[in-house]
Amino acid sequence: MKSIIPFVIKIVTSAIAIYTNMLLAKLLGLQYYGVFNSMLSVVFVIGLITDWGFSSYGAQLLAQKTTKEEKILFINHSFSFRIILSVFFSLCYAIFCYLHFKQDIFYYLCGIPIILFNFLNPEWICRGIFRPDWASYRQFFFTLLNLASYFVIYKFRLPKYLSFLLYSANTLISYFIIFRSLRNVIHFNFIISIEWHELKLFFNKTSIFFLGYLVNNVFYTLGIIFLALFVSNAETGIYSSYYTLFSTLTTPIVITYTLFSPKVNELSNIFFWNKYFKVILNICLAGTVVLLFGEKLYSFFYPKEFVYNQKYNFLTVGIFICFCFEALFILTLIINNRPKLYFRLNLLGLCINLTGLSIIMYTNVLNAYNALFTLLSTQVIIIILALIINRGLLKYLLNYDVIAFLICTCIIVIAMYLNIPIVYYVTSILGMIYAAVSTVYTLRKLY
Repeated sequence: MKSIIPFVIKIVTSAIAIYTNMLLAKLLGLQYYGVFNSMLSVVFVIGLITDWGFSSYGAQLLAQKTTKEEKILFINHSFSFRIILSVFFSLCYAIFCYLHFKQDIFYYLCGIPIILFNFLNPEWICRGIFRPDWASYRQFFFTLLNLASYFVIYKFRLPKYLSFLLYSANTLISYFIIFRSLRNVIHFNFIISIEWHELKLFFNKTSIFFLGYLVNNVFYTLGIIFLALFVSNAETGIYSSYYTLFSTLTTPIVITYTLFSPKVNELSNIFFWNKYFKVILNICLAGTVVLLFGEKLYSFFYPKEFVYNQKYNFLTVGIFICFCFEALFILTLIINNRPKLYFRLNLLGLCINLTGLSIIMYTNVLNAYNALFTLLSTQVIIIILALIINRGLLKYLLNYDVIAFLICTCIIVIAMYLNIPIVYYVTSILGMIYAAVSTVYTLRKLY
């Protein structure tokens, strides 16, 4: 039962987060919605650096500690090291904001507490002591606090800057709630101490995977950062609105990855990949169908100030489809113990995306559409390279699930273009039913 609770909480949290984002967009408007998302993007990337892989690999190492004393010592070592990183990068972030975001510096500086106290993020400890449900509770509390805060600000027409301040405050509150519960369980007192030998072993083991993960996240947030730095807050807001739709629909993929990862060592490769591939493809089909009804989805998510554009939406569909296939390829490289290749592919993707954005910036055509197009083009190049390197994946692309996905998507797109509502509505409903039934059947056989 404990293994199911985190996934249920994540799904509920995602549903609440959708409404929270809608409320935030209405509250801030296009300009400040762009500021908010660019601030979060920079803070998120710096947060990953200060985390240094503890949120993923630290949990595994903590779980391997056999005694309570060893666990407490490792937690203290990690906290001490991450405090140094948090303080240093908080100062770097403040200087960066002063140099590049003087006009909106107050809003950007609201992200400093998140970076400074990132070392208190207790989620990796929860997983390390086999309580992943507590990590899910943290996300749930945080989302509820945000929803309540934005609702009060919106209802009583309070200043917009409170949204930024309360987001940071809610992050810290959610950390302290779970952190206090953890202390009651493992009874540790925080003492600043660093065991460099143990940390060195940890870095040697995790650095390549961590750097690959870091580069991958920078790759996806680069468009928002470029638009915030070199164009305008309004253009950043437009880009963020479509990017948020995409990122919201990736939540089931992240949950699926978490669900299947523990099974890697228990299942034969063929059995595992058949099931994992099937579930990812079903999510891809369902998400694509949802995104293809972009105009209705966009008007539901955002106020009238956010104007829908079909060209932007089709790019978002492509980015989502590519992300689904990346989820398959990345896990393949991790399972086959090829961390250097995983890092190199992500680094190549970042370089291509950075080069593309730089070119369109210097030719004065940098906008939300071209940033989305550059991201999609880079994804396609990386997927082609991954298929060339790992040709064994090609056999999975030639089965009835992929054919069903392609047929369903093509029918909907053509019917929309020809304006035949009955065809794309019926096809969409059948596609969603197929995806839901197939996923439930696959998971039932797996578990």
